[in-house]
Amino acid sequence: LVYLNNYILNELFPYSATLSTCQMAFCSFASAFCVFVLRLRPRTPGMTPRVYLTRVTPLGILFAFYLYGTATPYETLSVSFIQLVKPITGPLTFVLLVALGMEQYSPLKLGVLFVIFGAVSIEGLGEAELGAFNTTGFSWLIVGCASSAAYLVLSQRLMQGGDVNIKLNPI
Repeated sequence: LVYLNNYILNELFPYSATLSTCQMAFCSFASAFCVFVLRLRPRTPGMTPRVYLTRVTPLGILFAFYLYGTATPYETLSVSFIQLVKPITGPLTFVLLVALGMEQYSPLKLGVLFVIFGAVSIEGLGEAELGAFNTTGFSWLIVGCASSAAYLVLSQRLMQGGDVNIKLNPI
């Protein structure tokens, strides 16, 4: 499998992020086909095609944006810069959880958020001073982090049920 992937990426299609996005889209459609058309698994109680389109498909789309958004910056930004910016996903997740009423706000948590955002801002300024900062790569990285945060929040919302009571199966 490793050799096959190496061949595909080096000889046929060198865009790994796009390839990962296509793979995620295919897996999402294949899963839906197996459950709704072939009926290989019994239907999950409460999982209607409407719920699948409104609750599960957005998770696949967000995960694809996460993969693309966090893989593309490696072409234009330094690895150390990317690894220092990625922790911004935590505060973004917390902000979304508070906005959706799934988490309680506290001043201590707000203070931690400011420390993380401040550290990322200082690191970004340092990268710009070195002349290695790339706006396009940074924008894709932020899209990837925001997509990851939204994916985590919507996954938690799906697992908790909320207005839809669903018992999920492996497919």
